[in-house]
Amino acid sequence: MSVIIDQLTKDHKTMSKLLYLLDQEVDQFTSGKVLDYHLVQSILEFLTRTSQFKHHKAEDEIYKWVKVRSPEKASKIEDLPIEHKKLSFLADHLLEAVDNIEQDNEIPRMWFASVAQEYSTAHKNHLRMEEIALFPLARQALQREDWKNVSKHLADHHDPEFEQLEQDELDELKADILSWHHGHVT
Repeated sequence: MSVIIDQLTKDHKTMSKLLYLLDQEVDQFTSGKVLDYHLVQSILEFLTRTSQFKHHKAEDEIYKWVKVRSPEKASKIEDLPIEHKKLSFLADHLLEAVDNIEQDNEIPRMWFASVAQEYSTAHKNHLRMEEIALFPLARQALQREDWKNVSKHLADHHDPEFEQLEQDELDELKADILSWHHGHVT
């Protein structure tokens, strides 16, 4: 059932693109320019909402079944659920730092840059680990019945009306981020 992994991979490409935009904005801020609070907050909102909406739920469910089918190989990626929580914590920490800057609190640019870099690096490393380890392992280890169980679990926690509204809002937010960024490229 590679359709689930295909969607997760598509999500990763979008996330990577937005992490690149975040890095660019932080680099500009570090070099003395004004931080575009709205852009950074929007990127963090998109990444967080996408992850919480269904992305991490799907990965966690896939991981659960990989542990059943291939526990020895799954042990190499056993930190996956913990990493999902860590990314959420780092995003909250970065958002707090952005809020402090927006409120004109005196925060050293390099400290802010290090908070942003920690989040961005952790997120990129996490995406890479899933693409290099989790997804190939799932394709190899999971059987048709396992994929049905993954799909069933995700469907059991599924509200089609809410999901469509959330997906529409996320698509609109992503379009806003990309158009805002392209309109303000220096």
